[in-house]
Amino acid sequence: TLVTGGFDGSTYLSSCEVYDSKSDAWTLVASMSKARAQHTLTSLPSGELLVTGGINNGYYMADCEMYDPSSNIWTPIMNM
Repeated sequence: TLVTGGFDGSTYLSSCEVYDSKSDAWTLVASMSKARAQHTLTSLPSGELLVTGGINNGYYMADCEMYDPSSNIWTPIMNM
């Protein structure tokens, strides 16, 4: 399970973590290029993950990013 971004009460986050239920442990992975909360995370048939939109500092975002778990790399893509 991948958890991305969020808001900790004072700061918007770009950090990402993977949860392994077998070991009951969280592992940090590459951070998104932009901090965001209230965004969507969609699993694609290719195995990549698509993050779209969200909020940062009270502003709605149109930014999108793709995450490739095999390379642990986020790539910004065309905005919505």
